[in-house]
Amino acid sequence: MSPAKPVIPATTHPLSFDKLSAADFEYLCLWLVEREGYERPEHLGASGGEQGRDSIAWKGKKLVAFQSKRVRNFGPKDAAAEAEKIVALPKKDQPYECFQIVE
Repeated sequence: MSPAKPVIPATTHPLSFDKLSAADFEYLCLWLVEREGYERPEHLGASGGEQGRDSIAWKGKKLVAFQSKRVRNFGPKDAAAEAEKIVALPKKDQPYECFQIVE
């Protein structure tokens, strides 16, 4: 006879991203980056002044950039505008990969 499966309670815990300040939202995203195993995560500063990157981290020897967005709509034109900021960076600051974290 096999053991009975445990009962999994159905609970809901909404995440109220809209209640977080812009800085706190970026720090939450930074924590998620670190949780996913990226090394040496670093927040780059005030919202809007980081040239398309809110955070950077390392994946082995490769630099990875993360941009956190808390917006209602984020389409292809928005993504292209963010990519242009990355391409405009000096070569030494350009990441190997870039991710958008959109809520």
